[in-house]
Amino acid sequence: DGILILTLANPPLNEITPSLLAALLAAIQSCPTGCRGIVLAAEAHNFSGHLPVEDAGGTALAEACRAVEDSAVPVVAVLQGIVTGPGAELALAARARLADPSLRLAFADVTLGLCPAGGTTRRLPRLIGAKAALRLLLSGKPVPASEALALGLLDGLADSAPVAAAARLAEALALGDLLPRPEPDVAAWKTALAGERGGPSARGRAAARIIDCVEAELILTR
Repeated sequence: DGILILTLANPPLNEITPSLLAALLAAIQSCPTGCRGIVLAAEAHNFSGHLPVEDAGGTALAEACRAVEDSAVPVVAVLQGIVTGPGAELALAARARLADPSLRLAFADVTLGLCPAGGTTRRLPRLIGAKAALRLLLSGKPVPASEALALGLLDGLADSAPVAAAARLAEALALGDLLPRPEPDVAAWKTALAGERGGPSARGRAAARIIDCVEAELILTR
């Protein structure tokens, strides 16, 4: 039907390894002729519940995220269960996201003293605003599907046949931009950064680096 289904399959938590990133990158870059969209899904109960223990593999992750974001055809991620670490970054790079109500989404790198390496400090504030993005990035706390939907992290919930729903959305997106994103609010971005500078959540090298990265993206938007 013109929709390519890519499934993460690395049980038990679908850890995003260098070999998996390489396979994902190759699949996107060799998208077959006639493909109109891509669905990024995962086996088992969790989309990807693995957190890196060190700041390694960032270049491969960033490259894979850029491939997802810049794909010639729209990529729709189907999320369920725990989504964190590199898996959360890949999902954020997709054009759209659908989720099962079981979703628990976290950008939890900061809890290990790390800064997200796949471009999340750029994409997240553009998608949901700097204030909400900084809260998620600096706390590392998971949000349920209902909150993720309210924040704008998700484009819908699908508790029945989610892959089929994602395929329909990918095909619709191929016909036109049905999900326009708001332009960044520069004033609100500056206020959010000022509110976090020197606050309790800014303590530690990882938190400070995250704030610096979000600020750098603000500079690039001007």
